[in-house]
Amino acid sequence: MSFPNQPAIARDGPGNNRVRLDADHVRQSVDWRNVLQALGVDPAHLNGKHHPCPHCGGTDRFRFDNKGGSGSYICGQCGAGDGFSLAAKRMGLDPVRDFSEVVRRVADVGGIGGGEFRPTARVQTMEPAPTPNLKVWQRIKAIAARVIPLSDPAADPARRYLINRGLNDILTDLPDPAVIGCHPALPHWHEGKMTGHHPAIVARVQRIDVVTMGLHCTYLSVDGTKADVSAVKKLTPKLWDGAYTGAAVRLYPMDGDTLHLTEGIESAFAVRLGSGGPAWACLTAGALEAVQIPRGVRSVCVWGDLDASGTGQRAARALADRLAGEGRSVRVLLPPGAIPEGAKGLDWLDVWTQRGRI
Repeated sequence: MSFPNQPAIARDGPGNNRVRLDADHVRQSVDWRNVLQALGVDPAHLNGKHHPCPHCGGTDRFRFDNKGGSGSYICGQCGAGDGFSLAAKRMGLDPVRDFSEVVRRVADVGGIGGGEFRPTARVQTMEPAPTPNLKVWQRIKAIAARVIPLSDPAADPARRYLINRGLNDILTDLPDPAVIGCHPALPHWHEGKMTGHHPAIVARVQRIDVVTMGLHCTYLSVDGTKADVSAVKKLTPKLWDGAYTGAAVRLYPMDGDTLHLTEGIESAFAVRLGSGGPAWACLTAGALEAVQIPRGVRSVCVWGDLDASGTGQRAARALADRLAGEGRSVRVLLPPGAIPEGAKGLDWLDVWTQRGRI
């Protein structure tokens, strides 16, 4: 799991004074290796040699040649293109229809400022962005540096956890290791003191422009059960106030017309198994309600939690109302049946484990 040296920040000034972006300027100004790495492409696959395609897979059909610093590549299956084309595929956007949006996001990830696309414009000075907590960023990088793929033999506790949760079949459809993996011995902290080291499932939390805001960590025992700690699931500290707002764990890239949104990561895996579509986990009800998704996504299924408090249902419907107001087609799905006596609620993992389908 790799990250750029520091988060790229969009810089909006007062009065919506946004940068105007020239596509050629952006293409030649950004470091495409850093941009594509930030979008989840394995940096080892950007060395000019043959590798699996980050979009369509295979074994050696892809080669990143970066001619003239354009981010260009060749794939024997899905064709050739420049950095914008590959970035669009990684973000679930259409490289032609959504070109202006792709340019804007690449500029943002590349650290030259977010703004409005203009075919023949120059970059202008803007007000400074929020300053990230560099100590937190270094901590995020240190954790990420030790994360291994879920398929690695040393990630056995993570695979056992998924099996214990009834998600056996997801082991044959694991997400990109740049998005989620296993830390063999992640420190657990409580009230400022380290309480021990544990295996952990670590997932990248990304905002709409695919920049990483932090990590979600699920602490485990070596046998794949939840660790005996004060908080099994934790987020790394905020880079700044509001950094996580709108972000999600983008487990699977857009490869169709419909995006599936859940609260929990395990529920997202269940929805992936049941629907076969791209599923993202927002982690909490509040984050589900606030999540921001790419403009190119026209159809959304919101798989809400059924909570005794009503929190999950309200969040799912509030998100659906907002997305529908943006002109998207939206469905809200809630777990069928009644909440068991004494339980706080039902989620879609519960449905999957009880029925073997959703």
